[in-house]
Amino acid sequence: MPTAISPELKAMNHDAMDSNNSNSFSGNSFHGNTTSDNANWYIINISSNETIYIEDINVNITYSNVPTYKWSVVDRFFMINPEKGEYWNYPVFGMLKNSKWYELYLHLNWPINFTYNHTTKRSQYEWTSLYYLSNVTLSSGIWYVVCMAAPTEACHIQISINHTNANIGNATEGSSSFLLENEDFHAKLNLKSVPLSAILGGKTSIHINNTFVGFIYAPTSIGIAYTKYVAPNGTAKEAISWDILININAAKNSDFIPIFEPIWGENGIWTFYTSMIGTNRCTVNVFGADVKLP
Repeated sequence: MPTAISPELKAMNHDAMDSNNSNSFSGNSFHGNTTSDNANWYIINISSNETIYIEDINVNITYSNVPTYKWSVVDRFFMINPEKGEYWNYPVFGMLKNSKWYELYLHLNWPINFTYNHTTKRSQYEWTSLYYLSNVTLSSGIWYVVCMAAPTEACHIQISINHTNANIGNATEGSSSFLLENEDFHAKLNLKSVPLSAILGGKTSIHINNTFVGFIYAPTSIGIAYTKYVAPNGTAKEAISWDILININAAKNSDFIPIFEPIWGENGIWTFYTSMIGTNRCTVNVFGADVKLP
């Protein structure tokens, strides 16, 4: 299981950041932002042969959601060290969900093939997420600072990395972030409704051209979920998680925690599985992006 790194966190910083459409380097600091209209992922490379110290990091993600039938909208800021299998993940505040009490999605693939879809298209809204952390300590090596959002029609990301002993490398951006939800899983039974959701034998796959980064997010409110993913090289990891009164737990033998624990790996076919039952607008989401690491 990847190793989590936990620097000290302080209060959110609501100060506006430099809005110039460019990247700039000043000593061991970085101030930059995305350049395209819908860059919904942004990655910066930092590295050092010694322990890495960063005074503070500021992130601003502003985006408009795609008017889809999905209930969820999500963004995240995190850092990964693929060589060491380490990561740092911002505390989880859940994801935005918008649904109507009468919405229902039902798919049966046993004993007959039947689909009933009575969901409504989401309205488009503007979202802004601010992330701030200070006194960051990371192990030596190559780290990638990652910001993502989905599903987006327009997205702009700004980030400042201030006063670090690390070498700051290049930055890359793109618009390939995606969000898969309950109805994207092919299953024997797939029910999504406001009071109750259930998936039996769910499976979905996605082809990655470059590098996959992302998460499985499977809170069940009051319920239980089995989740699994298989990477293109055949590596398989699975988890069992359950919620009791909003307390999320994972079985001790789980390979990962399906609550925004970062997943990353090579190109090819990534396959995700789930069986779950949960209440209160419950969704199982795969939030990811096909990225080019800098």
